[in-house]
Amino acid sequence: MLGAKAGAEVRSGDVLPDLYVDALGEMQLDEEKEIYYTPWKFTALGSAHFGMLIALPARLGAGLITQPFEDAMRENGFDFRKLYSASIINENDSSLGVGSFIKFSLKGKILDTPYAHFVIDEKGVVQKSLDLELGTPHVILFDCNKKVVLHHAGKSINANTDEIIATINTALKGPACHPV
Repeated sequence: MLGAKAGAEVRSGDVLPDLYVDALGEMQLDEEKEIYYTPWKFTALGSAHFGMLIALPARLGAGLITQPFEDAMRENGFDFRKLYSASIINENDSSLGVGSFIKFSLKGKILDTPYAHFVIDEKGVVQKSLDLELGTPHVILFDCNKKVVLHHAGKSINANTDEIIATINTALKGPACHPV
């Protein structure tokens, strides 16, 4: 865990640890557009310019909290080849029956944003590793060295959407982390 005590969530200046989710893992689509899973490993940004983790509980209403932010992201038209984006759905923090609905709704997002990562975290590895508050969506922005630049949670995500979008836009104008 990052914090010195329980509940000491990741904050600006912290360096994100390597993360590995293999239960279930990253959602992929096969040639017939059927979902399958592969282990998701977060160690470095590769050729991206900047990174964003979106951590969501698998609960009804969690997506509603972040919907205005997601709409702003879509309107901005980010190049997801430059922005490392991973949406982590914590099934360890779920409402009954919500998991199937979320998986179905993510299928369309995978088709729309093929360079983004959509991860179903059955055991809550990311939430536990980053000491994130349960039941609350989180948006974490980080640089090439995985140093946290910005972290907003819950309703503060929408209250600070302009700041989040501006931070991403500025970072994407910079050089790639590890040019290919």
